[in-house]
Amino acid sequence: MNLVIDVGNSRIKYAIFEDGNIIKSDRLDKEAFASFLEMITTYSIKTVIFSASGKYDDNWISGLRSKYTTIFFDKTTPLPITICYETPESLGRDRIAGCVGAWKHFPGQTSIVIDMGTCITTNIINKNGEYLGGTISPGVQMRAKAMHDFTKNLPLVELEIPIEYIGRNTIHSMQNGILRGTYYEVQSFIDNITPLFDVNNVILTGGDAKYFGNLLNFEIFALPNLVLEGLHEILQYNA
Repeated sequence: MNLVIDVGNSRIKYAIFEDGNIIKSDRLDKEAFASFLEMITTYSIKTVIFSASGKYDDNWISGLRSKYTTIFFDKTTPLPITICYETPESLGRDRIAGCVGAWKHFPGQTSIVIDMGTCITTNIINKNGEYLGGTISPGVQMRAKAMHDFTKNLPLVELEIPIEYIGRNTIHSMQNGILRGTYYEVQSFIDNITPLFDVNNVILTGGDAKYFGNLLNFEIFALPNLVLEGLHEILQYNA
């Protein structure tokens, strides 16, 4: 069995793989990592890959290495894809892993990977297995919180898509601005990038992808465990 850990800005995601398939996955708060280490001792784990885009405690790595063969995913880790990015040292591990996951699902094809988490990232991996780049923008939760925190009178709204495209009250106006505004942003990216790079696939992942799968005008592949699958591919590549 292999264990994959992805530390994000808000929470930790993990998956346990057996024979290449996920047998358990979940999210947990960072405060729960110690109890998580105890829980996983009930599994016959041999190898771990640890990836962090958010803050983590060095003791977590020490705890894992004391029990398992552990790969710490950083800029020196060999990859099954080629990184064509001007600042690879600043490229998020989750962005790389998502594209490795896309390459696993669609080898020899050009894919756009859209990860809707704390931030929204769009990423392109071409038919030659080359990571080309993409965009980074605030996620929908961040947009909602920013409007509330940086204004005097705007509330913190629940994220629901109003029936009408034009908000007839402040709540619906904000919801439209956050969710439909994000949709327009992402759809425009797809529309402009697809002919430039002869895109075959658009893959949607991340915790807030649920708001957009039925809105986007393209055949969308919703792969919620894409980053975890990509990390597992990197682990196997380094085995």
